[in-house]
Amino acid sequence: NEHHHTLLHFKQEASDIETPQVKTANVVTNINPQPSTSSCEVVTSIPANVFVNVDNFKTTVLLSTAIVDIFDSRGNIHSARVLLDSASQANFISEKCCNRLGLSSFDLNILIHGLDKMSSQSNRAVSCRIKPRGEISPTLSFDAIILPSICGNMPSSQIAIQNWDKFANIKLADPRFNTPGPIDILLGADSFPTILQDGRIVNEGGPSALNTIFGYVFMGKTQCNISSQIVSFCASTTLNLGLDTIFRKFWEIEEIPRLSTLSPEDNLCLQNFEKSYYRTKTGRFVVSLPFRDPEPSFSDSRTVALRRFYSLERRLLHDKALYKCYSEFMKDYLDCGHMQPFRNKLDDNKCFYIPHHCVLKPDSRTTKLRVVFDASAKESNGVSLNDTLLIGPKLQTDICKILLLFRLHAIAITADIKQMYRQILVTPSHRKYQLIFWRFSPNEPLQEFCLNTVTYGISSSPFLALKTMQQLAAESRVEYSLVSQIIMSDMYVDDVVTGCNSLEKALLIYKQLVALLKDGGFELRKWSSN
Repeated sequence: NEHHHTLLHFKQEASDIETPQVKTANVVTNINPQPSTSSCEVVTSIPANVFVNVDNFKTTVLLSTAIVDIFDSRGNIHSARVLLDSASQANFISEKCCNRLGLSSFDLNILIHGLDKMSSQSNRAVSCRIKPRGEISPTLSFDAIILPSICGNMPSSQIAIQNWDKFANIKLADPRFNTPGPIDILLGADSFPTILQDGRIVNEGGPSALNTIFGYVFMGKTQCNISSQIVSFCASTTLNLGLDTIFRKFWEIEEIPRLSTLSPEDNLCLQNFEKSYYRTKTGRFVVSLPFRDPEPSFSDSRTVALRRFYSLERRLLHDKALYKCYSEFMKDYLDCGHMQPFRNKLDDNKCFYIPHHCVLKPDSRTTKLRVVFDASAKESNGVSLNDTLLIGPKLQTDICKILLLFRLHAIAITADIKQMYRQILVTPSHRKYQLIFWRFSPNEPLQEFCLNTVTYGISSSPFLALKTMQQLAAESRVEYSLVSQIIMSDMYVDDVVTGCNSLEKALLIYKQLVALLKDGGFELRKWSSN
């Protein structure tokens, strides 16, 4: 009564045919003592279903892979490599990819079954959203079980494609499908009806191309340069609802949530902040961008940003009111010193040009229009500024905790930090990675500007802003002991949500909050109280 019945078949031919090895959990068993030129690897976390036809020459079977855009916990876009598997009842994501995206996991108690009744257990899963690379839609949402790793590099060896002229003019889901590389996500059978589209290119004696929402994927037998491992996957899942599991879930209802452990990348991001931040004579914070590599290198981001600007300008010229609001926003940026003309001549690989667009907020009392800087835009080599940055750990206080504590106060106090990101300076040596194009009229020459502050749309900005607030509170703990803890526990991003039980204390909180934040160059506004 298993969800899947899996078989391993080997074609029986002449006795000189080499027989594969089966490797499971570091134990190697030779089915035939003769030397072997191909092997079947079974990943114990995802039991495999493999159908192998062993020939007298070196061959491998291509499995379908795709490069997709995936959203992290803050809505920023990253690249991920996906393996499509129609024989799996579940979706899987590697722990490394999950940590890179900062996704919050939820508890799950599930058994994963596969070949020869092998099984493993997982207790964590995440919700994911992906879309085709470089496209706006469609968006595919799914839950994925977290595993330490999904498989080894796919394919296991380099595939020669010099004579594949039939596929020369099609859009590929994975342009580097023939080059070994890691797999971040495995998409199972529940996603296939959504992914597959009409269109198939049959290649007699070689792999065929199937059309999907991500582009064409390859599937089938092909020749390779060396003997390769032949790997396929299927997994069936069942809920583990034993008596001990039921009791455990009962007691966990009232359990305090576990503290999330920091990934190596999160620790690196924190260390980078501690080592590099400093304060100006006026008390304002200066931070550096947390690059994965000390000196990032880019290709031609200028051309992409220039094309996007001309497209934006054409749109603005058709809407005079929008153009006026956009220009006022940019003028405010310039007048406040948050951006300045950039006249240095740098090679394109030593800087980054960021496209920008606007988001309208008609209901806002203060900012009707906000310009968003698209640091996820890819340059000519397919690399964005956000791809090169560490996003840092999630520092926001849990919103449920804030609201529950807020209900305890007899006197409620709320306020908002004015332009929080823009009050934090970026170190001058990193401003060359925040270049934009702008002009206030099509009759003016086009200018290049550098953004001097932490910028909305850059993946590390939420971390830098919140870490700056925490650092300000920590440095002011002695002088402003009453409100430093409010900043640490009663703030959600740039909103203060706090209170107390007496009017005298409320006035003291007001005065100390204003003074403390002013020391760091911040201004509180939108005060409200009962």
